[in-house]
Amino acid sequence: MNLDLEKEAQLIKDYILEQIRKQNEKVKLLEIGFQIDQGGLVKAYFDTDENAEPEGSWTMSLEDNILERLHWPDLCEEIGYDEMAPKIGELLKSIIFEIKKIGGFDDMPKHSNCEFGVEEINGCYGWPAYDDRGNENRL
Repeated sequence: MNLDLEKEAQLIKDYILEQIRKQNEKVKLLEIGFQIDQGGLVKAYFDTDENAEPEGSWTMSLEDNILERLHWPDLCEEIGYDEMAPKIGELLKSIIFEIKKIGGFDDMPKHSNCEFGVEEINGCYGWPAYDDRGNENRL
């Protein structure tokens, strides 16, 4: 089994764009969470709290609006956790930048200081570093 990043990218991009279209509340923080080991998934979590911080709130809402990637745990065993987590994390980060570049966030209701971040559920990948927030990660 191979990790086809191109195929994954298109499916994940389509999922995130659909979640953006559904969003009707003003967003302060978009957290893109993912899990590769026990259950493969991607979660686009739109935090609308004015004081939102990247503290893992997305992990409390895994019961709905997730993109299941049920083959990821097997790939994780094959590839290795420490190798796969950064690959998926960087892929997710690049997808958000691509969506931003094509104007995918333009119509989404958001606070002027809206940010995004990417986080693996067990902490093996996280972007941006907490102290670097507000620079590259603005939406």
